[in-house]
Amino acid sequence: MNDLCNTSSIFILCGDFNIDYRKDSHRKYSLESLLASFNFFSTVTFPTRNFKHSGTQIDNIYVNTYKLDFSVYPFVNGFSDHDAQIIAFTDICTPTPRQSFTMIRRVDKSTIANFAYLLSYETWDDVFSETEVNVTYNNFLNTYLRIFYASFPMVKVKIP
Repeated sequence: MNDLCNTSSIFILCGDFNIDYRKDSHRKYSLESLLASFNFFSTVTFPTRNFKHSGTQIDNIYVNTYKLDFSVYPFVNGFSDHDAQIIAFTDICTPTPRQSFTMIRRVDKSTIANFAYLLSYETWDDVFSETEVNVTYNNFLNTYLRIFYASFPMVKVKIP
């Protein structure tokens, strides 16, 4: 909760709040007051749900910064009577932290031999006894990946 009050942190809060921002109501003012106490403000100014001949603005995006330049616009996706909202920030410069290590899989003669050994002792009963093709595939994949991940562990490698 303390992170929300930190003015150097930038947060984006979005969702279907089921409060129509096109109409004045107690629920709208209560939500605005609550979010304003954490420096959040609404960015959506257009209808987000269109049904027959009416529109509501019940989906919203809230941000807690005036520092960044952004624009918000609707995206009609055709999957729902709710339109998607897209917020586009411009001129965001974030430093990319330099990692001193990376994670890779250890693959060598020993791990390959262990992989082949474990595969040779697998009975695959749950694969061959199943008649549903999707379940058969999932059983195969689960068994294969379990052996793969056990044979080729992730190791931390220092980046020069």
